Amino acid sequence: MFALTYLAAILLAAGIAFYRGIKHGYPKRTWMLILTTGLIFFILGEKLAAFSSDQWVELFTRFHLPDATRMTILGGILGLATGLILAKKTLKFNQPVFDHFALAWPFFGFSMNLSGPRNPASS
Repeated sequence: MFALTYLAAILLAAGIAFYRGIKHGYPKRTWMLILTTGLIFFILGEKLAAFSSDQWVELFTRFHLPDATRMTILGGILGLATGLILAKKTLKFNQPVFDHFALAWPFFGFSMNLSGPRNPASS
């Protein structure tokens, strides 16, 4: 159930942000590239922020990405912000980007609340 609501929340949030950017007259290709970069960094951020100390040691000593079984929305938000800022600076995009996520954020919270615990053993 979590995977379905998680995917639906991401697609809905990205759709809202894309629609609002197009409505404001942003170039479609540039805006889509910025949103895609933000999405990739969101996924990386939520996985990397939930790593334990042992997983970080494995990452830096063995140069092997450990299995990411946990996620944190705070890491996703930080990753998204980092990705959006990097893409905006790289593409020299001078329009606001964070404003278009104001309507999308509640869907992430709703999907986390709706899906319940991700690890059945922890409940």
